[in-house]
Amino acid sequence: MATKRKRGRPSIADETKKEELLKAALKAFALSGFEGTNIKQLGKEAGIAPSLFYYHFKDKIRLWQESIQLVAKELNDKLGLEDFNNSIYDPVLDNLVIIRKWISSFIYFSAKNPEFHQVISYEMSHPSPRADWLIDNVLEPLHQNLLNLVSSQEMNGYIKKIPLASFVSILIGSANVFFIQGYQMKKLYGVDVFEEKIIQQHTETVISILFDGILEK
Repeated sequence: MATKRKRGRPSIADETKKEELLKAALKAFALSGFEGTNIKQLGKEAGIAPSLFYYHFKDKIRLWQESIQLVAKELNDKLGLEDFNNSIYDPVLDNLVIIRKWISSFIYFSAKNPEFHQVISYEMSHPSPRADWLIDNVLEPLHQNLLNLVSSQEMNGYIKKIPLASFVSILIGSANVFFIQGYQMKKLYGVDVFEEKIIQQHTETVISILFDGILEK
């Protein structure tokens, strides 16, 4: 007879299984949208018993929220947003290096997690309770940290004063659309956007255009 595990913190195995479930779910939501995602079909495709989804999550909306929060946390860790907030960077460091590092980190994250941006793009196309939840819990904190970083560099005279909504849209769009539309890039330009050298090339191109423009000097 199997020994029943005592209540308390989940085991490492449980947490690992839960993370696998969340990442499988995020891919499904990116592919089919919230309404089009069927938990039973998702379990079948992922090789996971649908009952496990309901064991870990109360309902589909909770599964959707936690799948996004998992990747959003990875993004926050990748960008080191707390480092920006706490201003622990070396004051001798060129301020523009900080922005370049932020952009580079964000592009690499976008290349590794296109599903995150696909879900956000789908939900932001129309008002809904899910869109509001995303804005309040995921997008506003991310944007605020970026805005704080850009505003501080504007005040210090390192970059031009640019309408923030336009600047953020250009920056985020250049980082994620390239990977969201990977199939299109492959068909039209023969480029595999997920190749390491292509990711690096795209990162350098975005930074070059943002900082230097496209006109030859």
